Amino acid sequence: MADWNLECEIKIRNLETLKENLDKEIDELINIAKKVQQEHLEVIEVQQNLNDIERKPLSISEFAEKVNVSYGTIYERVRTGVIKAKIDNRTIRIPYSEYENYMQRI
Repeated sequence: MADWNLECEIKIRNLETLKENLDKEIDELINIAKKVQQEHLEVIEVQQNLNDIERKPLSISEFAEKVNVSYGTIYERVRTGVIKAKIDNRTIRIPYSEYENYMQRI
């Protein structure tokens, strides 16, 4: 009977040690998952910033280059209102959304 009791105590200690080790590993995995989540959020933020930069208003030259059309053609379409643009201090800027609309019409 004493051997059985000793054997049970040894198994209980082994299980408790195993539980402690598993708890530590689970805590480490949770910390890793939190870091991965944070890094993912940072990547999304960087991607959004890049998209904002890429979606900046275009000059007539930039617009013409993107659509492979002459400067004069784009200027005329802006002048007649076919392509909406904003004039700021004598500088013509075409919203990126106009480029997207233009590409859908082609």
